Amino acid sequence: MGKSGRTPGLLQAPRWRGAEAEWAPGLPKTARASIRISPFFLKFPRPDSRITMRAAIRVTVKAIRGGVKISLTGQVIKRSSPRLRAKLLEVAAGTPALLLVDLSRVKRMDSSGVATLVECAQRLKGRATRLVLVGAGPDLRSVFTVLRIDPLFAFCGTEEEALKA
Repeated sequence: MGKSGRTPGLLQAPRWRGAEAEWAPGLPKTARASIRISPFFLKFPRPDSRITMRAAIRVTVKAIRGGVKISLTGQVIKRSSPRLRAKLLEVAAGTPALLLVDLSRVKRMDSSGVATLVECAQRLKGRATRLVLVGAGPDLRSVFTVLRIDPLFAFCGTEEEALKA
């Protein structure tokens, strides 16, 4: 304890003056701390997570000949996977003959997105509904191959190929 009967240093809250913090009066000058704000944080503020979440994915459902087409636009990531999962299960509950998932406008897909598609494929396994992934690029296709889950899905380049098969 100091001369004044108070514990000096860390237990007292700083008083802020611009970019410098001063400890409460009565403490020795060695207890002062200065904080420098990096110009990087001033130029590039932290992004608002609400904007990022809204922009992550757009799911469009459309009835097609013989089934339902689900078009995905954006990123299928951890924050957007629950939304995709809910939409896939809602459409699958109607038992269409064909469930076509268009991945041609998907910029990025992480493990949660792959897990969502695998869950849907497993739920449709005992039914008469066929799950077809359309427009999956070579990078995305290689993920399914490396994970050895490509037998669960039928891959087609275009919607017309999927309807013919």
